[in-house]
Amino acid sequence: SNQFHQELETDDEASDYCQVHYGVTFPMTKRVKLNGDDEDPLFTYLKEESGHGKIKWNYTKFLVGRDGQLIHRYAPTTKPEKIIPAIEEALLAE
Repeated sequence: SNQFHQELETDDEASDYCQVHYGVTFPMTKRVKLNGDDEDPLFTYLKEESGHGKIKWNYTKFLVGRDGQLIHRYAPTTKPEKIIPAIEEALLAE
């Protein structure tokens, strides 16, 4: 969606942007509404679990464990490379 009025036109353009500017190599989901009446149920769950409510800006990140439970919510300003240790730890968890 374009809820924050800065989105590119298509999902492919958004994916390309993240690859170029952030070095993203993992699969990305399609763009969905994060807040409001038509928000995607996944983000309803993640917001409720994090206890931080509404997503206020692009690039808010959520780390989810193998068990489907939310591990951490990261601010939009958190660089993806800063999350690598937490991802590695989550991958080691049983």
